[in-house]
Amino acid sequence: MSVSLYFHIPFCKVKCIYCDFYSVVHRDDQIPLFVQSLIDEFRSAPPNPEIYEDVETIYLGGGTPSMLSGKQVTELLESIHDIIPIRGDAEITLEANPGEVDLTRLKAYREAGVNRVSFGLQSFENSQLERLGRLHRSHQNPEAVEMARDAGFENVSVDLIFHLPEQSLTNFKNDLRQMLVLQPEHISVYSLTVEPRTPLFQYVQDGRIQMTSDDLDAAMYRHLCEKMSDAGFDHYEVSNFGLPGFRSIHNSSYWNGSHYYSYGPSAHSFNGDERWWNVRDLSEYFTRMQHGKSPVEEREVLTNIQEREEFLLTRLRAATGVSISEWENKFNETFPDSLSEFFKNLSEEYENWIRFQDGCWRLTEEGWLFNDSIVSDALTAIHYEEEIISERRSSVNSLS
Repeated sequence: MSVSLYFHIPFCKVKCIYCDFYSVVHRDDQIPLFVQSLIDEFRSAPPNPEIYEDVETIYLGGGTPSMLSGKQVTELLESIHDIIPIRGDAEITLEANPGEVDLTRLKAYREAGVNRVSFGLQSFENSQLERLGRLHRSHQNPEAVEMARDAGFENVSVDLIFHLPEQSLTNFKNDLRQMLVLQPEHISVYSLTVEPRTPLFQYVQDGRIQMTSDDLDAAMYRHLCEKMSDAGFDHYEVSNFGLPGFRSIHNSSYWNGSHYYSYGPSAHSFNGDERWWNVRDLSEYFTRMQHGKSPVEEREVLTNIQEREEFLLTRLRAATGVSISEWENKFNETFPDSLSEFFKNLSEEYENWIRFQDGCWRLTEEGWLFNDSIVSDALTAIHYEEEIISERRSSVNSLS
């Protein structure tokens, strides 16, 4: 059995106004200590070699992982390999920002073993980049991808955001067109959400920033799906598209229920039965590592109902959908009648939202527009099923 690894690099030069991932505005003198702490954490809590044969994916996310030098990335990857084998064909990804890496650094990452780079382009409009708090400008987007090619990367992923303040459909079409010109192998396109713990949330609350309408958001998503299909991309998850053979193996591990171990402040891990997460504070993380203490803040053993909720939440986001046979094999039970009824009723009322194919209930691209409400109703259905089962158990117990 293979395992995926995630390393959270929390440093950023500036904090983007929309981001709620844990990050800190960096100090150069902290990075060497952080890399050593990260290695120490991995050595103290590696995946169990009796269960996991090797590492299938490694993902350096953030924050801004490209603030690490090639030497530091090499040191990290070599430390991993000392403890658990890394597959020869493992997908090893590093996130980077345009304008913050040069060709020399990208070559160093490639030589270190990184074989996939993911650039946060976000927009091709300078006004939007400035509004979002991004440091780079639009001309640096193609420059970054070109440098990655020159450095030897054959697997390049790029991120784009839509539903931006004051963004028109025409603006988004221009962004998408310019992104496709770059010919990346993988594209992630996200609708901007206003998260509570961000400056963007306060700006919207204060009226300083006006978000565009939900109808425009939907129009942008429909245009996105159409153009990505025309360009030959496989739409394999709500926000992710890959050319044939270039799906993100690491991100797919989150959606197919695979096990992943994560390291660094705020990092979350999952082994199928239990979920745990580290402290969301760099200073506390340093203190714990320096004193040989675990950085884990809390652990949670999933209940039966939580396991079923996780299954629905992740599978409905992906093109693979909810497999009846996978459910029955995983949970050793018949697929819930209430859930079957919900999906059947949904397909009858909104035929273009969900389809039943090859033993799987799959949301369509149109259905993904309403993913949150569909998932919410699906969770209600399994809770209803659980209540029926509990009542039956109570009846049996009272008779006995």
